[in-house]
Amino acid sequence: MPLPVPNPQPTSPQIPRIPW
Repeated sequence: MPLPVPNPQPTSPQIPRIPW
């Protein structure tokens, strides 16, 4: 049974992205 792989999605707007 293959492990459930999370769907590849872009940066979620809910998660604040820190610009480096």
